Amino acid sequence: RRGMLEQRELQAEIELQYKTLIGQRLIQDYAAGIEVTEEEVLERYEQLEPDRQYRIRHILVDERKKAEALIARLDDGASFARLARRHSQDEEAARDGSLGWLMLNQMAEAMADAVSALDKGAYTARPVDSGHGWHVIELQDVRAMHKPSLEEARDWLRDDLIEERIRAWIDELRADADIELK
Repeated sequence: RRGMLEQRELQAEIELQYKTLIGQRLIQDYAAGIEVTEEEVLERYEQLEPDRQYRIRHILVDERKKAEALIARLDDGASFARLARRHSQDEEAARDGSLGWLMLNQMAEAMADAVSALDKGAYTARPVDSGHGWHVIELQDVRAMHKPSLEEARDWLRDDLIEERIRAWIDELRADADIELK
């Protein structure tokens, strides 16, 4: 009675929901036909590298020039811990700048990139901008985490293989599609 079905915005939303539902069902139908063999799961498991944890410490300052000056002092032999306690604007300063053990996915992307490029015992040669300030980062240690057993990993490895095949299929459909925007 209110004429809602005649509203163009609602009609567009209904059409979008309709197409979305069809797309979801199409993917579900395709996924139901994907078979993953035990050999494929085993091969993927053998390629699986255990995650790593990195013990790092940092000095956080608000200006790039300050971070560059701290790196110059480290190059001259200054103590990282002492500089962190004195200059870092982070609460970890009292702990010599220690952030403890972290995985790369627990760090800001710029920090993770910098840490993964460091050798054990080294510090960044250039300041790292995390969006929260400028960091000088030292990599103290690296350790491998526990690799899950095949039994623990089987289901998610199988799901990963299925998702890869679905993505490849969708990419193929997009490449072959003739799309016309109006």
